[in-house]
Amino acid sequence: MSIWINDRPLDALVSAITGLDGYLAPDAGAHELVALADTAAIVGTSVLVTPRTITVTVDIETSLLLDRQTMLDTVASHLRGRLRLRAADRPDREISVVCQGTALTFYHQPLAVVACSLVLTFVAPDPVWTDIEPRVLALSSARVPCPLGTASVAPSLTLYGGTVVNPVVIVRAANGEEVGRLTLTGSLSSTGALVIDAAAQTLDHLVAGVRQTGATVGLAWLTSGTFPLLDPSDADAAQTAWPTIELTASSGTPTGVLTYARRYS
Repeated sequence: MSIWINDRPLDALVSAITGLDGYLAPDAGAHELVALADTAAIVGTSVLVTPRTITVTVDIETSLLLDRQTMLDTVASHLRGRLRLRAADRPDREISVVCQGTALTFYHQPLAVVACSLVLTFVAPDPVWTDIEPRVLALSSARVPCPLGTASVAPSLTLYGGTVVNPVVIVRAANGEEVGRLTLTGSLSSTGALVIDAAAQTLDHLVAGVRQTGATVGLAWLTSGTFPLLDPSDADAAQTAWPTIELTASSGTPTGVLTYARRYS
């Protein structure tokens, strides 16, 4: 099995990769159980997201002791900070991890090479895998289908338009039922844009590329509703029917761009 760390193949740094565990199991999340008096517990609304632990076992074999240490130093230099990890059987997806531990086992048998086994433990605080390449879709007053993976996505949107008044972002399930609406109040000029980051829950207003402050700051546009969320429960993947996003406004013709990376539990 080939492993890439920050787009660099791990097997180029070691003699062989001999084990990989913890990366395939789907993460369903743990729902809180609320105890009730004299009856069975009920499922609460909060969900505990458990970090994913991935272990990678590699062999290091060299003919000289100094070469072994050089190889160990090279591996160590690629384990610092937040890392992007992907595997050969899902080359279009990656997961964000940090290395939380290493364990080294020496082979003391009388071998012709100096050998050891190194176990690397990676932890992904967010246990989902994401597409390496994000999807970019054009938005308009028409319903735009948004293909999803197996986990929900909080997308980014940029709204444009020549003199668009009070734009609204509408999210619908695959069957057409409205499941989300973000209502904004203001007038968007031909040089203006609204940048909505649903994951960070932020809204910026730009005019000629300049971020606005004061009375025209982005958050001043918020009137009601929620930031867009695309959820697989609103899709019918078997029928390739997906949730949709559309734009409307009190006047004018809003357009925009939607950006997101599919996520997989």
